[in-house]
Amino acid sequence: MNPHTEPPSESPRESPSASPLYHSENPWSELLEPTLWGQETPHSDHEIPDANGKMGPPYHFQWLGTQSRRGGDARSIELRFVTSKGFLEAAFHPGTAEISDDQILEGEGLTATHGVVFAGELDGDLGGPAGIYAQASRQLQRENFAALRLGTRERGHLSHCVLDVLLGIEFLQRRGVTHIALVGHSFGGAVAMTAAAHTPEVSAVAALATQPPTIEVIQSLAGRPLLLLHGQDDDEISPLNSRYVYAMAEKPKEIVLLPNVRHDLTPARAEIVQKLAQWLQNPLCDAR
Repeated sequence: MNPHTEPPSESPRESPSASPLYHSENPWSELLEPTLWGQETPHSDHEIPDANGKMGPPYHFQWLGTQSRRGGDARSIELRFVTSKGFLEAAFHPGTAEISDDQILEGEGLTATHGVVFAGELDGDLGGPAGIYAQASRQLQRENFAALRLGTRERGHLSHCVLDVLLGIEFLQRRGVTHIALVGHSFGGAVAMTAAAHTPEVSAVAALATQPPTIEVIQSLAGRPLLLLHGQDDDEISPLNSRYVYAMAEKPKEIVLLPNVRHDLTPARAEIVQKLAQWLQNPLCDAR
């Protein structure tokens, strides 16, 4: 299949979102950056667990190219990853101002060596819970961090979501980012930890109000900093889940329980953004 002329085998699904990026009237660019992975991608060799933690056969997935357009956030560029399994929306903060969209796609002009991938929310909102991902990305960008906020191709499907994060890691690596952290909320926390377990390139993981992944995943993060934040009044996913992950994880690890905060994290938005920004700049996150 020629990715420049034919659509992916599955039609994209529209993701409703409060993010202004989804309401851009700008046209998409031509399809650029065809895959370097080939027919058998490195990531398709992984046995990605399903939602029950059971390992299945390798899941085949190709990144065919990337399209871009300017969206509602002047500090970022809106991306659409074209894959053999549909479109994946994203917002990219390059960590460097005054560069063109073509330079971003070609990996030119960027100076950031540190970056973060935010796993997609179940509702597809690129801003993250209470807008935390968008605010943290802008704050980190001022410190010359690259940030990639992912949408969702298949909501609640662990294998798909893990592969989306692995694609995001590959995107940053091609642009010279050598220290990559992952952040996820709720189901996305389990996605972030599982993705980290499948690639040594991830230097740190932060999970907000997380669902727990398998014990094997938690233990595989040994030696990599793990940050857990959870609202004490969360009635959707009990903070006992973060306590469990913390108990099972090896050092370095940190847990912060937020009083009077529920699952959406809204009252603690500013505190969480500040904590994430400080933690991601900790030298421990560079150790891997």
